[in-house]
Amino acid sequence: MSVDVFELGHEHEQVVFANDEATGLRAIIAIHSTALGPALGGTRFYPYASTDAAIEDVLNLSRGMSYKAALAGLDLGGGKAVIIGDPATLKTEGLLRAYGRFVQSLNGRYYTACDVGTNSLDMDDIARECSYVTGRTVAHGGAGDSSVLTAYGVFRGMRAAAEQVWGSPDAGGSHRRCRRRRQGRSPPRAPPGRGRRHRRRHRRAPALDRRRARRVPAGAGGRRHRRARRVSARRLRPLRTRRCPDR
Repeated sequence: MSVDVFELGHEHEQVVFANDEATGLRAIIAIHSTALGPALGGTRFYPYASTDAAIEDVLNLSRGMSYKAALAGLDLGGGKAVIIGDPATLKTEGLLRAYGRFVQSLNGRYYTACDVGTNSLDMDDIARECSYVTGRTVAHGGAGDSSVLTAYGVFRGMRAAAEQVWGSPDAGGSHRRCRRRRQGRSPPRAPPGRGRRHRRRHRRAPALDRRRARRVPAGAGGRRHRRARRVSARRLRPLRTRRCPDR
């Protein structure tokens, strides 16, 4: 491991590593700030290319959560967790419960939730060992799948950015693609503009995972990219972009 955690995470209050050999759990929780309240942030389950990559991701994401909570006016701090591995093969109830015991050991300094590679059902399993879990299924008293709200937030942000740059939230009807700048993303199950027929014409939905791309409903408005496939974290190719005209 070549990353200096103390140097890279000099703003952070706490970084904790967890290992459970029986279940294969390898997890990292980063608490950036609890100045406004206990740290809140999702658990990302992702096959990182290295431990260094996982450390850098969890430190950056937890820092971002502090600002997100503050901007939203919440009495919460910023934190994040990552579980290293492929959720398609490694995720089990035993691993999630072991992770729940790990979160519980922090005694409420960190509240976990869904993120890339995890969902509300996973939060139910984690909650069997931990009291500090949000995003559980409705059947267990939670708010259910948060990815719909995540997607809507992305959609509103895109429209606000388009209005700022081009003077119209619909970007004047021009066909523009967004360059993918990071590997991970929260897992919306449908394009953000679902139900908005008049805004669908020029939207594309690139995906890292072919299985997830197939789950996008045909009537949701986004055209699945023909080359949607799972891409290695070390060979993530951005989409080609066409230069957009100035306002």
